[in-house]
Amino acid sequence: MNNKLDTDILGMITSILCAIHCLVVPIIALMGSFVGHHFEFHIFFDLAFVSLSSILIYFSFIKKTTSSGTKLIAYVGLGLIVLSFIPLPGLFISSIVGGALLAWAHYRNYINRFRRTLSK
Repeated sequence: MNNKLDTDILGMITSILCAIHCLVVPIIALMGSFVGHHFEFHIFFDLAFVSLSSILIYFSFIKKTTSSGTKLIAYVGLGLIVLSFIPLPGLFISSIVGGALLAWAHYRNYINRFRRTLSK
């Protein structure tokens, strides 16, 4: 595209990292109490992912996208990630699905912008 930082590529990377993080944290927590005492700081990573995702959604979808379907996928993905903060059993799966949806929305947005650039 250009030499500027592409928020969709950064969004895809962070969304995939978010989904991996949300998948691995419960597995590590199940490994034993020795990890649990030192692993309580992961909430800061969660908040960092949500904050960064919100910023990237603003610059990628609110400012650049005209596709309402892609925007809806992004908003549902972010909503699922925020929903996972509710401490209910099994709700961590919503963060994994939310991260995957955000990555897909960024991918769709990137491809759509690339196609528009080629057609000009």
